[in-house]
Amino acid sequence: MRAGDRDVFHADISWTSASGRFYRNPGRHTDAMTKQPRPEGHSERLAREVVSRSLGAAVECYDNGCADRMPDGLIRYADGRTAGLEVVGDHDEGYMRQRDALATLEHEMRIDGLRWSWSASVKRGVSIKTLKHKLPAQLRRAEEGATRPEHAGAALRAADVCDALGLFTATASTRGPAGRVMLLSEPFGGFGTGAEALPAWVEKLLHEQPDVGEKLAAARLGDEGHAFIWVSISSDVAIQTVLDGASTDLPTRSPDLPAGVTHVWVMSGFTSTRGLAWFPNTGWHEVPLRWSNEQPLQLTQPS
Repeated sequence: MRAGDRDVFHADISWTSASGRFYRNPGRHTDAMTKQPRPEGHSERLAREVVSRSLGAAVECYDNGCADRMPDGLIRYADGRTAGLEVVGDHDEGYMRQRDALATLEHEMRIDGLRWSWSASVKRGVSIKTLKHKLPAQLRRAEEGATRPEHAGAALRAADVCDALGLFTATASTRGPAGRVMLLSEPFGGFGTGAEALPAWVEKLLHEQPDVGEKLAAARLGDEGHAFIWVSISSDVAIQTVLDGASTDLPTRSPDLPAGVTHVWVMSGFTSTRGLAWFPNTGWHEVPLRWSNEQPLQLTQPS
């Protein structure tokens, strides 16, 4: 998984211990490059556990760093068959950069010369570095001549400054110390359209990340190639609602998968009440997110 473990997963499940992964020593190059172990990614371990419990099969960490473009996992069925597993995340890179920049600021700026406290939400894709440079003068100008904080907020919006700065909302208030500006990312919005949105979304993601199918095909680990997709907070709201309990239906259309990918798993670790999987012989199935050690999870059609 090259996107990294950029989201925090809160699924109420555990995972088995796994062998470490390796990376190249950044020091001086030698013919015998030194390998050093590093922990396997959290999302990869969690995906292996989900697949293992769902299939009743052992799923090993396969990408040990000894070669480039290795799949993340190796599935070992009880009957001796094997299959590859690649874990991938759906991430909006612009949102991730903005989120990291806001976290560095601790979501707060202090600006001299202001009479009130401000809060603002920033549109996705806006540079926080640029905003830090331009925002102070605009807030001071908005407060000039204003007798109440709501007048300052109205002045900012009337001057079209919010659009120019890339602000979704901006309000002044007497709550909080003068000169404090709280910054948050623009809230996600949208509408659930049901599970029928899922096949096209899977096709689009795997088209945009062709290395998933390419790695599974090149590894030749068996007749099956499993792509495990983690939905993130920046994924389409229509997809999030398929997994968060707002939708209980299943897609009726099978996805058109790239070469190397024969099975698909879709889960979210922060809002999921279920996951979905597509297998060529059974179609779409529900994968409940929680199970007990005594009762291994089975892929079942929801009633």
